[in-house]
Amino acid sequence: MRVAALGFHHESNTFAPVAASLERFLTAGPVEGDELLAQYGESQATLAGFIEAAAADPAVELVPLVYFDLQPMGTITAEAFDTLVGRMIDQLAAHGPWDAVLLALHGAAVSEVHRDVDGEIIERVRRLVGDHVPIGVTFDMHANVSTRMIELPTVVNLYMTNPHLDARRRARQSADLTFRAVRGEIHPVAAVEAPPLIVNILRQGTSDAPMRDL
Repeated sequence: MRVAALGFHHESNTFAPVAASLERFLTAGPVEGDELLAQYGESQATLAGFIEAAAADPAVELVPLVYFDLQPMGTITAEAFDTLVGRMIDQLAAHGPWDAVLLALHGAAVSEVHRDVDGEIIERVRRLVGDHVPIGVTFDMHANVSTRMIELPTVVNLYMTNPHLDARRRARQSADLTFRAVRGEIHPVAAVEAPPLIVNILRQGTSDAPMRDL
């Protein structure tokens, strides 16, 4: 089972004056190939969960492609989006075909052109690999979840803790379910429910009320 691992991680604040430019992304450092395994394999990040799941399954060959990550700041420039996401799709196309794709995304990325960056990335991946290839995605719990982000992947989950202590664990779960989908053991169905509430950032800790009870 050949599985691609790649991602684009940015939490955009459209009120922030400093744009997330291509230069800033490249300065932060794209991670490619085996460097991705070395840098994230022992971490608690989303990618670590994908790597752990693949290592535990002897039938899986995980192929690390490319990962872009930039600290939260303003809107992603059109140049940055076109260049970096284009690079992701090019690598996915060049190294395929795939039995599955694992995407490490944040879920709250916004560019000058695409207000739903994460949904746009998933749509482009889906268009490339086709409807038959399972796609597993793990989002931050602060994701702005769109219809595309739910309907296009095969497996979707997100962090359940704040501070984010379970990113690796949740990504491992997403990867395991994606592998089972490849084997035809499960046929996941995703849905989202959006209750009419907003929780102040100062009260979002999941160890305390009200988030603990929710």
